Amino acid sequence: MTSADYEYHTSQSQKGTVTYVEKDFGGRQVWIDHGHGVMSSFNHLSSIRKNLKIGNKVKRGEVIGTIGNSGLMEEAKGITDNAHLHFEIWVDGEFFGNGVAPVQVRKMLQFFFKRNGAD
Repeated sequence: MTSADYEYHTSQSQKGTVTYVEKDFGGRQVWIDHGHGVMSSFNHLSSIRKNLKIGNKVKRGEVIGTIGNSGLMEEAKGITDNAHLHFEIWVDGEFFGNGVAPVQVRKMLQFFFKRNGAD
């Protein structure tokens, strides 16, 4: 992926359409299609916004759920102190960073989030 490809694809994550909402097996998760082959997934949520469903349009900053540890042994045991967000970016059906050294993925993400005002 070139830097131009990267900038184009990551810029699409500002908004999107909900394509998948799972509340049971594998933990609570929401997948969002940002268009142009870019998808993001939010996994291990403790809850998903009650009225969120496939086809909803969402935008940056909109609450879709809360962090948790669903789908993990900790949740089954009632342990809540390991809450976290498992966040993924997919581009053209492939996990973002697949085959790329972790340090390079980190640099690309830092570049993107700094350019969009996030710290």
